[in-house]
Amino acid sequence: MKKSNIYVLCIGLILLAFIAKYMYLTPGKLEQNQQVLSKSVVEDVKWGLNTKIDKQSLKIKSKQLNEELRDQLKVFITSKNTDKFTIIQPEYIGNDEYTFHYNFKNNKPYNLALFLEGTTLSTFTYQNENNQNDLIFPSTILTNKRSDYTISLIFGALNPKMNEKLTFHFTNFKAINHEFTKQHLYIMNMDGSSFQQLTVPDANKTDYRFTYQFPNEGNYKLWYLFALNGKNEKLSYILNVDQKENKKE
Repeated sequence: MKKSNIYVLCIGLILLAFIAKYMYLTPGKLEQNQQVLSKSVVEDVKWGLNTKIDKQSLKIKSKQLNEELRDQLKVFITSKNTDKFTIIQPEYIGNDEYTFHYNFKNNKPYNLALFLEGTTLSTFTYQNENNQNDLIFPSTILTNKRSDYTISLIFGALNPKMNEKLTFHFTNFKAINHEFTKQHLYIMNMDGSSFQQLTVPDANKTDYRFTYQFPNEGNYKLWYLFALNGKNEKLSYILNVDQKENKKE
């Protein structure tokens, strides 16, 4: 092999090594990288929650959670009988310990998730012991007419453990020009056992499609957040996922 070819090969290997390192350290860049992060960065998470004071604690056992990733950690908090949710960035205080402030109400069930951008690290249910049999009904209205636009959520029969497509279709824009930014879709099982954040690139399209693999059967809560021409918007839905024997159309 000529020296020039060996030189080119060495440069190529160095570039590949650099790209691989960058992908590993930067969460949410690629779906493959997200799976690696969720399994290897965090080994164990202990939630220390209480209703007496608003100061809550987290202990995250990890050998690879560096300062850059610690600054991107977020806690998602919701209750299954409300459309509201809160996202909080915990503060690192050393020794794998974090704190955040939230006022939990006594005897009220909460579902929580710890996540990086696009990567779920842990889920937790709090005070949910007496609410396992609450009846939850899927959303029947999937088209919403707003003053600035009309939006419809479109999907087929939803099956677990399959790549399902959720499409948000926009029509009847009030403004001639429409620019979408900061699009996020949060999906959580109603029992709090699974959580995922999904994003799509900024654009000025009329259809935005998210692909998600629901882990199990059951009801799921969806929150769709976006900014349209700089104005923040939020919609929420409840979808039922059920194993179907017939093939979807």
